[in-house]
Amino acid sequence: MKIGFSGTRKGMSEEQIIAFIDTIRDIDTKNTITEFHHGDCIGSDEQAHNIVAKDLNYCNIYVHSPIDNKKRAYCSGFVCFEPEGYLKRNKIIVDVCDLLIAAPLTDEIKRSGTWSTIRYARKKKKSVIIITRDGRVIKI
Repeated sequence: MKIGFSGTRKGMSEEQIIAFIDTIRDIDTKNTITEFHHGDCIGSDEQAHNIVAKDLNYCNIYVHSPIDNKKRAYCSGFVCFEPEGYLKRNKIIVDVCDLLIAAPLTDEIKRSGTWSTIRYARKKKKSVIIITRDGRVIKI
């Protein structure tokens, strides 16, 4: 299974981190996660990368870096793609994944990269798991 991830550059809350770990472990009970794609930003992307690299050391991590180096985490992965603009990069992540896991900062708002990515995933009829700041897991 190919997992995509999108989250706030402010970083996941402790509750989101715990729920993310539990979610990844639940999905991967039979070593079914083969790829993990993220946007290489500071904050949630970097946290998710480190968790997946530690917990799923057999999983290939695909890094989709942003053009803006100020917010880039410089994660290393199995494949590191050429940097793209945020919206294009987020769409690429959704297009290649089977499931998007998202850890937004707030409830849905219009001017949010994470929420834009969630909306695009819904439009593309991808499975989505949203992990709220308080650690609730919402499957769409």
